[in-house]
Amino acid sequence: MPAPVVKRNKLFFSYTLRDGVVSNSLLSEIYTILVKTYDIFIDLLHNDSIDKQARVLNELKSSQYVFVLKTPMLEESSWVDIEIAETRKMGIPLFFIDLKEGCSNDEKIKKITSFVQSTIKEIK
Repeated sequence: MPAPVVKRNKLFFSYTLRDGVVSNSLLSEIYTILVKTYDIFIDLLHNDSIDKQARVLNELKSSQYVFVLKTPMLEESSWVDIEIAETRKMGIPLFFIDLKEGCSNDEKIKKITSFVQSTIKEIK
């Protein structure tokens, strides 16, 4: 008899790279840590589609939780605004994680992964 399929929570991360607080290496590290427990979509790492915007919206629609990495230039991103508006319209739980300039990647990784893990644990 095959093992039962366990559905894992799907997480969607919204962010901007404009201010340099979030980087490809930061996103890769977050993914490496959290993918052990959750299904994750990070546009920069996973979107190899021709129609990238459609893919982002499809991934968003199938997510259980959306985490926004809040940085100083976040409000300048019209695409993040769209992701947040769609998340609210669909009623998907939305969480903001404040990231500041000047923190090391290690500090940011610990803050993000701890926040995600504790938030989902509290919800369940």
